Amino acid sequence: MVKILINDWLFSMGATALLRMDEEHQIKCDGNVLDVPIEWFESLPERFFDYLVRTYSMGARRKEQLDQSFRKIKLSIENGKVKNTDSYKFHGDIINNTLKEGLDRVAKYFPDYQDEATKLILEGKDALKQIDLPTLEKVIHRAIEILNEPEIDQKLTINVVKGTILSSSGGQVSFLNVAKNTLSFKEQIAVFRKDFIDPLVLELKLQQCIENNDADTAWKLIQESDIGIAEQWKKKNKKAKSIDFSYFEKLPPCSGIEGQWGTLAYQEMMFMPLASTSFNDFYNGQMTSASLISTLARLLLFISPLGCTSYRKTIGREEHFVFSFLHVEGDCEETRKRNDAFARAFRRDNLFSTALISSHEKMIKKEKERETVTLLIEWVTFNKSKKTLLEYRVVNEKFIKTLLSGSTHFDINKIFPYAFREQLIHEALRNNDTKTLIFEEMRRLITDNSKNYYSIKMALNLRELILKEGQTVEQKTLTDRMYGRGQALQKKLFKPQTVQESEEYTSPNEKKIATIAYRLLNAAKGGNREVFFETVLRLHLLANLPINKEFTSLLDRKVVSDHEFATMSLAFIAGLMSQFESKEQKEVEEVEA
Repeated sequence: MVKILINDWLFSMGATALLRMDEEHQIKCDGNVLDVPIEWFESLPERFFDYLVRTYSMGARRKEQLDQSFRKIKLSIENGKVKNTDSYKFHGDIINNTLKEGLDRVAKYFPDYQDEATKLILEGKDALKQIDLPTLEKVIHRAIEILNEPEIDQKLTINVVKGTILSSSGGQVSFLNVAKNTLSFKEQIAVFRKDFIDPLVLELKLQQCIENNDADTAWKLIQESDIGIAEQWKKKNKKAKSIDFSYFEKLPPCSGIEGQWGTLAYQEMMFMPLASTSFNDFYNGQMTSASLISTLARLLLFISPLGCTSYRKTIGREEHFVFSFLHVEGDCEETRKRNDAFARAFRRDNLFSTALISSHEKMIKKEKERETVTLLIEWVTFNKSKKTLLEYRVVNEKFIKTLLSGSTHFDINKIFPYAFREQLIHEALRNNDTKTLIFEEMRRLITDNSKNYYSIKMALNLRELILKEGQTVEQKTLTDRMYGRGQALQKKLFKPQTVQESEEYTSPNEKKIATIAYRLLNAAKGGNREVFFETVLRLHLLANLPINKEFTSLLDRKVVSDHEFATMSLAFIAGLMSQFESKEQKEVEEVEA
C-alpha cells in the first residue's frame, strides 16, 4: 500500500480523479490520506482509458444530439410540410453538422468505412432538403451504429479528450502529442504506461524494498529496468555489484507529496497551468533551481483535469473552456462527493449557481464539529500564449446556507435572466457588493420597457441576506418595504389606461415613469441623496400622499449608510416601475415552466 498525503488543491484534483476511477473501491480514504495498492497503479492505464471513453463517449454524445434534433424536426412537420421553418432549419443544421463532424473523422481514421461515411453525409443532407423523414431516420440510425462501434468510439473519444481536457494540464507530452493521434487505442495505452506508470511503479517498489530492507529484490528491479530512477542509479554506480540504500536516502524530497523522492524538475511539461521553463522564473536564472517532484506527483498533476468540472464560460468578451474544482480542506472523500454533485447538476441544468447549491445540499454538520474550509478554484490555460487565468474563492458556508434557506424573502430561482443570476453568485463568492450588477440590470430593464422587476427585488433581498450573514427575520426587509412603497406610488400616480396597446406601443404614462426612473437611477448610482429625495418628494406631492420618514432619514449619512441607500433606492425604483405583485409572480412562474 502507498500512503499519499494530500495537502494542496493541485494534488487534491488528481486525488479526486483517482477516486472517480476506483469503481471497485480498492483505495482507502482516511481524511486527506489515500492508501493505494501498488497493483492498482499497475492496472491504471487500462482503467484510465476505459474511464475516459465511458465518461466522455463521443458516440453517446452524438447519439443524444441526433436523437433530440430528429424529435424536434418531426414536431416541426405536419402533413409532409414544414410548419415551423426556424425550428426545422435550426435542428436540421445540428443534424448536418453532427453527421459531418463525426463521420468525417470515421473516414479519416477508418478507411474501411470511408465510402459508407461519405454516402451517409450526402444522404442526410438530401433527406433534409426533400423533407424525407423515413430516409433521414435510416441515415441517423446507421450513423449512430457506426459512431458507437467500440473501436471507433474509443479512437474518436480519446482524440477529443486529449485535445480539450488533458492538454490543459499536460500540453503535448506523451500520448497527447498530435503525432500520436494515428496510434490505435491499445498503442496509446502502451505509451501512457511507458511514460507515466512504469517509472512510478519502479519507485514505489524500490521504496517498499527499502522499508523491508530487501536488497536482493531492489537489485533485481534496478538491473531489469532502464528507466527513471534505475537509469539514474546505474549512471552513478557503474561498477557496483550490489545495491546500497544510502543513495536513495540522499535523494531530495518531493516538493508536492510527503515521503516521495524528488526525481523530476517541476517544469512546464509537468503541469502547464502553473509550471514554467522560463529562466526568469528562477532566482539565479538556472533551471537547476526548479522545484523537484516525484513521478507520483507528476501523475496526479497530469490527471488533475479529470477531477474537475469543465464548462464554457464568458471571460471578457470571449468564451473559454474553464475547469472548476471544489477543494474541501483535509477531506478527500468529501471533496470527491461535492465535485461529483457539482458536475451532475451542471450537466443537468448548465447553471453554475444550481451546481454550487447542489454540491452543498447534503452537507451534514455534527454539533460542535469544526467547520471545514471549501475552496472554489476556476482556471483556464491558454497554450499558445502560455498564460493561465486562476481564481481562488473561499465558499462561505453561511452564503450557501443563505441560498438554501428557503427564506420567505428570497428565492434564487426567481432571479432572471440566467446570466444575471450567474453574475450575482460569482460576485457574491468574490465578496464583492452586487449593487453595480443590479444597477446595470435595472438600466437594461428600463431601456427594454420591461414590466417584470421581481428579479431585482430578489437580487436586493439576496444582497441584504448576505450582509446579515444569512440571518432571516419574519418581518419585511428594507427591500420589501421600499419595493412596496414604489408600487403603491405607481398605483396612485398612473391609473390603468383604456387604450388598446400593441406589443410595440408605449403609453404616455410609461414614458413619463421611465423618464423619472432614469433620473432616480442616476441619482442613486452617483450617491446623490438630495436629488433622489427631491424627486421622490415631488412624486408624493403629485400623488397627494404623505412621504414616509424612511425617505427623510436617507439624507443623514449617519442614519442610513451608503449600502442601505443603494438598497432603498434600487428597491423603490423597481417597485415604481413594476406592475402588481401578483402579476409579476405569475410571469416569473411562466418563465420557470
